[in-house]
Amino acid sequence: MDIAEQIYAFTRPFPREELYGLTSQLRRAASSIPANIAEGEWKELDKRISPSSFDSSRIAMRSRNILTTLLAIEVWRA
Repeated sequence: MDIAEQIYAFTRPFPREELYGLTSQLRRAASSIPANIAEGEWKELDKRISPSSFDSSRIAMRSRNILTTLLAIEVWRA
Protein backbone atom coordinates (compact mmCIF):
# COMPACT_ATOMS: atom_id res chain seq x y z
CA MET A 1 0.00 0.00 0.00
CA ASP A 2 2.92 2.37 0.60
CA ILE A 3 3.75 2.58 -3.10
CA ALA A 4 0.19 3.55 -3.99
CA GLU A 5 0.09 6.21 -1.26
CA GLN A 6 3.45 7.59 -2.37
CA ILE A 7 2.41 7.76 -6.02
CA TYR A 8 -0.86 9.50 -5.16
CA ALA A 9 1.10 12.09 -3.14
CA PHE A 10 3.71 12.37 -5.90
CA THR A 11 1.11 12.97 -8.63
CA ARG A 12 -1.06 15.40 -6.63
CA PRO A 13 0.85 18.49 -7.88
CA PHE A 14 0.89 17.31 -11.52
CA PRO A 15 -0.74 19.67 -14.02
CA ARG A 16 -4.50 19.34 -14.44
CA GLU A 17 -4.11 18.39 -18.13
CA GLU A 18 -2.24 15.24 -17.03
CA LEU A 19 -5.15 14.03 -14.86
CA TYR A 20 -6.44 11.58 -17.49
CA GLY A 21 -3.03 10.81 -18.95
CA LEU A 22 0.17 10.12 -17.08
CA THR A 23 -1.34 10.81 -13.64
CA SER A 24 -4.07 8.23 -14.16
CA GLN A 25 -1.64 5.65 -15.56
CA LEU A 26 0.76 6.07 -12.65
CA ARG A 27 -2.02 5.79 -10.08
CA ARG A 28 -3.57 2.71 -11.70
CA ALA A 29 -0.20 0.94 -11.99
CA ALA A 30 0.70 1.76 -8.37
CA SER A 31 -2.70 0.61 -7.09
CA SER A 32 -2.57 -2.67 -8.99
CA ILE A 33 0.67 -3.80 -7.32
CA PRO A 34 -0.75 -4.27 -3.79
CA ALA A 35 -4.09 -5.41 -5.24
CA ASN A 36 -2.44 -8.25 -7.16
CA ILE A 37 -0.32 -9.23 -4.16
CA ALA A 38 -3.45 -9.37 -2.00
CA GLU A 39 -5.24 -11.44 -4.64
CA GLY A 40 -2.34 -13.88 -4.70
CA GLU A 41 -2.40 -14.20 -0.91
CA TRP A 42 -6.14 -14.89 -1.00
CA LYS A 43 -5.63 -17.58 -3.61
CA GLU A 44 -2.95 -19.16 -1.43
CA LEU A 45 -5.58 -19.60 1.27
CA ASP A 46 -7.98 -21.16 -1.19
CA LYS A 47 -6.38 -24.56 -1.79
CA ARG A 48 -8.56 -25.19 -4.85
CA ILE A 49 -6.67 -22.49 -6.80
CA SER A 50 -3.05 -23.23 -5.95
CA PRO A 51 -1.28 -22.58 -9.30
CA SER A 52 -2.97 -19.21 -9.80
CA SER A 53 -1.11 -17.52 -6.94
CA PHE A 54 1.99 -17.34 -9.09
CA ASP A 55 0.02 -15.51 -11.78
CA SER A 56 -0.88 -12.77 -9.31
CA SER A 57 2.78 -12.32 -8.39
CA ARG A 58 3.76 -12.06 -12.05
CA ILE A 59 1.01 -9.53 -12.69
CA ALA A 60 2.19 -7.47 -9.70
CA MET A 61 5.74 -7.54 -11.07
CA ARG A 62 4.49 -6.41 -14.49
CA SER A 63 2.63 -3.55 -12.83
CA ARG A 64 5.81 -2.59 -11.02
CA ASN A 65 7.68 -2.55 -14.34
CA ILE A 66 4.98 -0.38 -15.90
CA LEU A 67 5.18 2.00 -12.93
CA THR A 68 8.97 2.22 -13.26
CA THR A 69 8.66 3.02 -16.97
CA LEU A 70 6.00 5.68 -16.38
CA LEU A 71 8.11 7.30 -13.67
CA ALA A 72 11.07 7.35 -16.06
CA ILE A 73 8.85 9.09 -18.63
CA GLU A 74 7.84 11.68 -16.04
CA VAL A 75 11.47 12.33 -15.06
CA TRP A 76 12.42 12.69 -18.73
CA ARG A 77 9.43 14.99 -19.39
CA ALA A 78 10.15 17.26 -16.41
